[in-house]
Amino acid sequence: MTFPPLFYKGVPEQGRDVFRARLRARFTYLDGHLLSNEYLMGDDYSVADAYLFVISNWARWVNFDLAPCGAVLAHRQRVASRPAVVAALTAEGLVPWSAKQAG
Repeated sequence: MTFPPLFYKGVPEQGRDVFRARLRARFTYLDGHLLSNEYLMGDDYSVADAYLFVISNWARWVNFDLAPCGAVLAHRQRVASRPAVVAALTAEGLVPWSAKQAG
């Protein structure tokens, strides 16, 4: 994923658009995959799902809209509801995890 350049204030908006386009393409691909798979590796949860949960949360910090990626948002909700994820978010003081963040 190409979120990091979007966090730098010195990147001009035209440059940000290039990175947003790359993100759109990657999230569109992931969305298609998740339409027919519960998790990134199929039916089984893996570290890749935890990573996607974390980095997809960055979208809201850089004004990147995930709304067109319904399957990615559904994946986020599935991961956010896992007991270990709830425990980790609670330990970090991130609970309650708002619906806007999960979806």
